[in-house]
Amino acid sequence: MKILVADDNMAIRSLVRKYLTHVGYEVLEASDGEEAWRLMTAHGPEIAILDWMMPGADGLELCRRYQEHNDMPFMYFLLLTSKHEKKELLYALSNGAHDFQSKPIDREELLTRISVGERLINAYKKIKARTSQAEYFKESATQMEILAEERAKQLIHADRLISLGTLSAGLAHEISNALGYICEGAYESQYQQDKIVGVLRDMVERRDSPHMELVREYLQESGPAIESIHEGINKVISIVEELRMFSRQGETRMAPCQVSESVERALRLTHNVLKYQVTVKHELREDLPQVFGSLQQLEQVFVNLFKNAADAMEGQRDPAVLHISYDLIDSYVRVIVEDTGPGIPKDKVDTVWNAFYTTKPPEKGTGLGLSISRDIIEKHEGHISATNGDGKGCIFKVDLPIYREPED
Repeated sequence: MKILVADDNMAIRSLVRKYLTHVGYEVLEASDGEEAWRLMTAHGPEIAILDWMMPGADGLELCRRYQEHNDMPFMYFLLLTSKHEKKELLYALSNGAHDFQSKPIDREELLTRISVGERLINAYKKIKARTSQAEYFKESATQMEILAEERAKQLIHADRLISLGTLSAGLAHEISNALGYICEGAYESQYQQDKIVGVLRDMVERRDSPHMELVREYLQESGPAIESIHEGINKVISIVEELRMFSRQGETRMAPCQVSESVERALRLTHNVLKYQVTVKHELREDLPQVFGSLQQLEQVFVNLFKNAADAMEGQRDPAVLHISYDLIDSYVRVIVEDTGPGIPKDKVDTVWNAFYTTKPPEKGTGLGLSISRDIIEKHEGHISATNGDGKGCIFKVDLPIYREPED
């Protein structure tokens, strides 16, 4: 899709161009309103990102001018502005603007708004192709209402996920406190049992109790039972600790680490998702060098990849296999995550990185996982890519720079 970016500030144009070309859009640039109008009429971009205030003709004037030409195809207008007054924004909407992007520009917000515009354009094309002009306006309004409602639901759900992360950390703390009482009781029971077992064994040897069989059964069963309690408590403590670390907000501490540790922790967190339907093949390597990063953030990346793989393979008749392996590529450690699912549609390989893009029903996904994962890996100065396998399935490759000791 072709997008026009018009702003007299070269730094802003350069930043927006970087964001858009990275996800596959073709970008046209203009430094003033008249140049933008020439590109709009000559090259037919489908989305125009216009600075509200710029020389020649400002963004709002271009919106009005374009709307006056009834023979022009539909174009989605996104105004760049620092204005926040309700009266001004309503005035812009009434004069042809469709949405706003506030300055300074946030990458995820911009791409989300562009994604909404793209979907409206696609809906417009489909409706126009199969309906008369009168029917088009009616169905177009309905489709736009549905898309607006869906976007609102996605944003609300994303906010809920953020709140859930905060709540999870607090919940993990409360569970840890309760586990402390359980541990105390279990160890006290163990201590008391150790004292009484000797007495009971002596009674059995002297055969001076009328309840010999009951005592003997207790001696046989009580030890393993208490061991099982301790084992269960330790497992819950481990899960809670991993949940607490995974849910920790703003965790940015970077240090030399083994990426395989993040992978193993992510596998433990997704164990319940994977265990009933997916066979996990994890090829650990002992010779992997360290990378420089945040274990918690990398763990989040692999949790997203593993859950996506499980969802993709859900219900398939063929064996569902999640294969995790490692490689050394130049100065990078590569983690390869392969599944045996249906793969990604060829025309969607680049789209999967867009915020809120998802093929899952609303109750199973928000479309944020891969977008967040890409951002995390890029902050680690690494790369993440997705391709389809030769036969079937999807392959994700995560490349992270090998840690080098700083030179004195």
